[in-house]
Amino acid sequence: KLRILLDGQVIGSEEFEISSSGETWMARGSTSAHAPGGGDIKATGQLKLAADGTPIRYDWSAQTQKKASGAVDFTNGTAKSAINLSGASPIMQDFTFPSPRIAVLDNNLYYQYSVLAQLYDWKTGGKQVFPVLIPQDMTPGSISVESLGPQQVESAKYETLRVSYPDLEILLYLDASHRLMRLDVPSSKVPIVR
Repeated sequence: KLRILLDGQVIGSEEFEISSSGETWMARGSTSAHAPGGGDIKATGQLKLAADGTPIRYDWSAQTQKKASGAVDFTNGTAKSAINLSGASPIMQDFTFPSPRIAVLDNNLYYQYSVLAQLYDWKTGGKQVFPVLIPQDMTPGSISVESLGPQQVESAKYETLRVSYPDLEILLYLDASHRLMRLDVPSSKVPIVR
């Protein structure tokens, strides 16, 4: 379980589970939060992955002012995406990526950064670039992930990864087994804590 904090106050939480079944992994999470000055946010996501971390299928639903849901099927570096908005025809779009090992990092679902930490090649280290898809926005792109080594945060020491989007930086703090313990978005001063 992750707690979402703003100015030291809990504004939401996410429950997640990552489990294996044969040659596949299933990562699922559900977030519920209240945006200060805004409405309630609810989001769920279920990501099926091959043993090497390559995504197979992603199903999601989100509710802010409007309700939406969608699915993405991944095959050999192509993401076939569909979004259903209440009362409208589905929006379909295909995206092609240079590699089938695509990071799926959706809005308001933080457990997916735990999956990203497993995609990172810790033995190689350094800066690594991943193709990324943000399904709710139908936004493809790339991110860089770089190890910053051990960092002290409050009373604990964590392995740290810096995730850089073109317009955003996120810090992931992981325990010795590379499990996500904390996620910080420095620009918004929002920590997400296990």
